[in-house]
Parts: sequence; C-alpha cells; structure tokens
Amino acid sequence: MGALWAEALLSADLRPDELEEWDDQLAEWAGDAADYGSDSGMRLAMRAAQEGWHDPQIVRALRGEPVLAPAPSAVEGGNADERDEEPPGTTAAPAVGPPPRLALIRLRILERQERLDEYLNLAAAYGLHRERALMLARLGRVEEAVAAGIETLASAADALALSTALRAGGQLDGALQVAEHGLGLGGLRGALGDWLAALAGRACARHWPGGPSPARGGGGLRQRAEHHSLSGRPPPPGAPR
Repeated sequence: MGALWAEALLSADLRPDELEEWDDQLAEWAGDAADYGSDSGMRLAMRAAQEGWHDPQIVRALRGEPVLAPAPSAVEGGNADERDEEPPGTTAAPAVGPPPRLALIRLRILERQERLDEYLNLAAAYGLHRERALMLARLGRVEEAVAAGIETLASAADALALSTALRAGGQLDGALQVAEHGLGLGGLRGALGDWLAALAGRACARHWPGGPSPARGGGGLRQRAEHHSLSGRPPPPGAPR
C-alpha cells in the first residue's frame, strides 16, 4: 500500500504545500493502522510526501551534482525502512542487499516521463549500478554500459542481466566482455556460465572459423564458462560437499 501511495504522490504534479497536507493525512492513517499492529508501509509514502521532487538532495542528484552522504547515525541505526530510503549520497550503495524502494519508484517515474539523463544521474547517486548500466545499454551508449558493468557491477546475476541486454541490442563483443568479467564476481555463476558458454560457442563458429579469437580467448573462454556453469550451481540434495 505504501509503495502505491508513494508512486502516486511522486507521479502527480503536486506543490510542496500539497505534499505536506498528504504527509499529515498519511501520518494519521499510519497511526490508525498502528493500533492494529501495522502501518501498512505508510512510512515509505510519508517519505515520498516529505521529499517530493523538491528536496535539495534529490534536486542536486537529478542534476548530476555532488550530494551530501547520509549522516552515519541515519545509516547505522533506526528503522530499517528509514535506513533503506535515505536521500542519495556520495558514498556507494552496498554491493549486496535490496535496493532502496523509493529510489526504484523514482526511476520508474523518470523512465515513464522519458527524463533519462535524470534517471542516470539519480541511479548513480543512489549507487544503483545495475539500473544505470542497463539504461546505458538501452540508450545505445554501449562503451559506457560496458565500462559501467565492468567497474561497478557486484554480482554474476547483474552481469548476466547487462550481457543479455547488450546481446539483444546486437552488441556481441560488449556482451562477451561483461559476461567474462561477471565470472569473477560473487553470487551463483551457473546461469551466467551456461549463457556465456553457449554464446562463446556460437561466436567462435560464426566469427572465428579458423580458431580461437585472440581478442576474446575463443575456445578458452568457452571452457572457462563451462567450468563456472558447473561450479556455480549449488550441489544437488545428498551430494558430497
């Protein structure tokens, strides 16, 4: 419920004073819900009403300007929802764990409104590297997408998502670069290994009929991918560890 209210408030063209009125109303509803042991996620909606798009940190982030990092106390203590939704900062977001929900809502709205430069800026400010790299790929900014993937992605799953997007856009070399890099990242690498082994095999057959590619390693890359396609999977039940 809170996420729906947050998206509705941020999608509407509301003045700060109107958002303040909604914040008061949401606080009242949250108080009523708390009597029954739940706030129905209204903290998220209240945060959206308080910040809107006029919060100075948000404004600076949308412009791609440096923003202040959250105070340590705001990150280390307090309610989990509140920690998750701190305004963007200059410090990188954690490599693991769920992304901030309010930031993802903002990105969806910016994408719908085709405010894509602001999308990229806000994703960078929140440390949402996967979303930023995928948007770069979608915009055809392939070199930037590949560089972002290699420099910022933190998991094999994220590398697979970006590699798949690049491959769908016809960018085979970029897809191979990101996928090969992803084999060295954390997380289960089985799906990435399967995908890369199949892609490297097709690439070898199509582009390098005379032997392995000196640029991408040819058959060696395929063998490495096949190794990870096995080692990256959890063992079956009852298998020795």
